[in-house]
Amino acid sequence: MIWPIFKKDWTLLWPLAVLVTIIQIAFEWAVYEFGFFGATPLARELLRLLTPAWYVGVIALVVAVIHEDTIPGVDQDWLIRPLVRTELLLAKMLFLLTTICLPMLVFNLIDELALGFALLPSLGDALYKEAYLFICLLVPAMAVASATRNMVDLVVLVAALVILYAASLWLSATLLGVDRCPTCDTSISWLQHLFQHLGLLVGSVMVLVLQYYRRATRASRWLLAAGVVLLVVIQFPWNLAFSLQAWLGLPIGSAPVAIHISADATATTDGTAAGRGKQDSARRATQALLQGDVDAAVLNLRTFRRPHDPPVILNVPLRISGTTHDEFLVVDRAEFSLIDARGATLYSGMGSERKSVPLMPDDADNEAGVVQQQFEVPGAVYKRIGSQVVSVVVDYSLTVRAVISEHKIRAVDGEVRSPEVGICQSGADPGASYIRCKQIGRAPNCYAATLYGPDGRHNPAVHSCGSDYRPFLPAAMNIISFNGIDLPIRDAYGVAHYEVDGSDLQHSYIILKIYETGQHFQRRVVSPMTRSTASQASAAPSSPPT
Repeated sequence: MIWPIFKKDWTLLWPLAVLVTIIQIAFEWAVYEFGFFGATPLARELLRLLTPAWYVGVIALVVAVIHEDTIPGVDQDWLIRPLVRTELLLAKMLFLLTTICLPMLVFNLIDELALGFALLPSLGDALYKEAYLFICLLVPAMAVASATRNMVDLVVLVAALVILYAASLWLSATLLGVDRCPTCDTSISWLQHLFQHLGLLVGSVMVLVLQYYRRATRASRWLLAAGVVLLVVIQFPWNLAFSLQAWLGLPIGSAPVAIHISADATATTDGTAAGRGKQDSARRATQALLQGDVDAAVLNLRTFRRPHDPPVILNVPLRISGTTHDEFLVVDRAEFSLIDARGATLYSGMGSERKSVPLMPDDADNEAGVVQQQFEVPGAVYKRIGSQVVSVVVDYSLTVRAVISEHKIRAVDGEVRSPEVGICQSGADPGASYIRCKQIGRAPNCYAATLYGPDGRHNPAVHSCGSDYRPFLPAAMNIISFNGIDLPIRDAYGVAHYEVDGSDLQHSYIILKIYETGQHFQRRVVSPMTRSTASQASAAPSSPPT
């Protein structure tokens, strides 16, 4: 009975299925016409419009095919027809695979081959992407649709789940602060997302089983509500997640045992003279909340309650040795504690930057191998410490970034192809030279580029590194990754001067280095804390993240 059900659904829903396919075709055309530099305005506008349209069309098609034979209620004729419920469920899945996944597979493959990628890798990545889409989007959408009788039920259920998720998120952030989700917005957040996807899959399968074999709609809805709460509550502890990431890491770059980190001194900068008013804190909290950053909103609200007690800045200069000239370290997490002479912990906190931060000097005049780190201590805690002898203990979670390939490309109208980076092209405008790369599958997210003139002079190297160590988890609509890096050649304000200023870009070239994520390790650094003068104190006000 699978084929008759499929044929019936196709007869009723083919206009919507064709519409979704047309949207996919238009999207692939826009991606191809967009090229490497987005020179076609029509393609840019279509990409902006077609992405939400595709999601709406796909979800609408999933809901429509499920509601053709609704599970709740007793007015459906399939309940008295001789239908095997497994065949009914399989027919719905076959319909979605045929009308959504199969056309996407074909058009994704055409787009990849048109760019010059090989057939077998393109086919493998396309199949993987469709499987990922089916498991992570279509199956959960089927589960939610199966627990409703019509569109009104669906809208009410989805709205209730969204409200429940928002309430759970706000309550968790209020009670636990940034500790509610140790991996959120960090380089290893993909582990938490993967765990959540697995939870969504398990919960969706349970709902489909309950609906198609038990018709237990009330239990299914309670299960959906419990799943939403668990998505917020269950979080990976940092040490567990980082250990798992270290186990999955690649053994490239310098070994952790060869890398040494020491802190020569710790300077304290008092920021009490630079308080921030209540109105500013409230504004920042509102902005963070509108952007969906609940953690930053809660942090700003806490500052709102004590506007005249701003934090104090600890400046910690780190000396790093043991890495090569083509490597650098990245701070994935930094936890610090203030310890008194008896070994008691006076205060514990965490670096304000949750994203991975490269440990590289800020300017060329900085002493070689020395990198400045900053941490915030509440003003009340700093006052309470007084003149005690205090040490700063910092527990670092670190990652090695090492060069795996290097390419030379013309500064204008150049092209390079390699397995590591895919296809890259170069271009320029009056203010910068730039490189744009397209890759299928997993693309590098860390580049360094240096612009050289024909006489050998060069501008400072430019680094562009993302803070995400995830393997290839594809986007829903296309498996082509788009990355790039800009190299400035002219400062509009006239402050900076560049050796290669664009006067002879046609004969200039770029050295592009591709970095890979190497080994992950943890290291503890201990340093005594010394205090600065009051005049130095007022120079560095601090503000919480927005």
